[in-house]
Amino acid sequence: MVGFFGKISWLFELASHFRLVYCYLFLALAILFLLIKRPGFFLGAAAFFLLNFSQILPFYFPASPNSSAAAEDSPPAKTGPKKEKNKTKKNRIRILQINVQGGMNSDFDRTIDLIDQTAPDIVGLSEITETWKQVLDRRLKGYRYRIIQPRLGGIALYSKIPLIEPQLKYIGKIKRPRIVTQIKIAGKPAMVVFAHPVIPILHGNLRDQELAAIAKEIRDFGDGAAILIGDLNCTPWSSRFEELLAEANLQDSERGFGIVPTWSARWSIHLFPIDHCLVTKEFRVVNRKVLSSVNSDHYPVLVDLEVR
Repeated sequence: MVGFFGKISWLFELASHFRLVYCYLFLALAILFLLIKRPGFFLGAAAFFLLNFSQILPFYFPASPNSSAAAEDSPPAKTGPKKEKNKTKKNRIRILQINVQGGMNSDFDRTIDLIDQTAPDIVGLSEITETWKQVLDRRLKGYRYRIIQPRLGGIALYSKIPLIEPQLKYIGKIKRPRIVTQIKIAGKPAMVVFAHPVIPILHGNLRDQELAAIAKEIRDFGDGAAILIGDLNCTPWSSRFEELLAEANLQDSERGFGIVPTWSARWSIHLFPIDHCLVTKEFRVVNRKVLSSVNSDHYPVLVDLEVR
């Protein structure tokens, strides 16, 4: 219950991320109490299950006509290295974002193979190191446009589309980097932000400060169209996440495609969808997939967007 009061305290906000855990727990308790014939406890557990499930169910239905999940694509699943065919329509863009966990992952081949197989227009990679930068620079020859900061958490954007005025921006004393750039799709300008805010329990409210700064950047972008991608270190049930959507007029690409957790890929049960692609109303989400692990603790996210 306290997860619904995340605006009051960061501890309450932290509790909001465990919606899937609560669903599993209260469903198991409801079944147990039903089997041992404890109707009062059963009703209580069932009520808490339904309360938390009500926060998950909407993601399986399109929030607006911006999503074509119901019309064109089936719900997402973690997929293997099957070759992806990127549609070549000029008003479409394919984006792949991966937290490679570079400090603990040196499986460069798996990541680069995934990029080759999915053929995205833009690739965002977080937690890269100098070694990762050297390998990626050498092997991603098809991605001529790039902006990279291998230190301070490590972040990089590789693109087949020209990046217009790409910038590295930093937040807080630890100088956490994010990338802000513009591109053109079908001749129309769009802002792209790639970010990896810190875990909120490590540096006070620094994550929240960065999310607020991103919301302002998107809101102030005169041409309107914007895409935010990255490991945002918060789930869709966070009050801070909801504020980001509202303040920047963003929509969650998960809507209509369902909840597929992206962390932790190293656990038997994956519980936290913290890798996101958020878009303004100028885009329609054509497809969204969570892909198989590249030996990181995060699953990659692949999204196809179409300019409306």
